[in-house]
Amino acid sequence: MLREYVRRKKHRLLAFLFGTGSGIAGLLLLHVFGEQWGLALPLTVFHLAVAAVAGLPGVLLLIWLFRMQI
Repeated sequence: MLREYVRRKKHRLLAFLFGTGSGIAGLLLLHVFGEQWGLALPLTVFHLAVAAVAGLPGVLLLIWLFRMQI
């Protein structure tokens, strides 16, 4: 099913860049303003890689892992 979705998508590079950019932007916003909410994640290579590869769902995963203290 996912393969069919990717095959039909016309602007794959644009979608990839948007997903990567939104993930990194979300992580940067969380890094800057997250301390006020108690969610300050450090900017590490691992966090940046997760945000770049998985986008905003990856940032939400990092928040969940941070809250669970795993």
